[in-house]
Amino acid sequence: MVTAIAEYLPQSDDELHFEVGDELFVNLAFADGWGTGMNTRTQASGYFPLTYVTSIVHSAVSTFSLTKTLPTSSRFYSLQHSAVHQTHATAPHDMPTRGAYDCTDYRRTTV
Repeated sequence: MVTAIAEYLPQSDDELHFEVGDELFVNLAFADGWGTGMNTRTQASGYFPLTYVTSIVHSAVSTFSLTKTLPTSSRFYSLQHSAVHQTHATAPHDMPTRGAYDCTDYRRTTV
């Protein structure tokens, strides 16, 4: 479980909207900084940038730390080769907007 530290407005239909303080259940976390999950307040689900959330610690173990991290199999190109990766973003406003990297056509397909 994570909590939103900033509001996120989706850039496409498959992204998740949430407001500050919303609690999200994380299904998957990808190496490029995006995840999939569900907003527990609205019951909506979708993709969202992980930089907009922080983990909620239950007892001594963080639920977020237990989510499966996938190397590069997200729906977005990995940021590891971009200049953005080297900025070491620490807040939501430091991350690029999806408009800067229109990734709609980069979904992984299986043949």
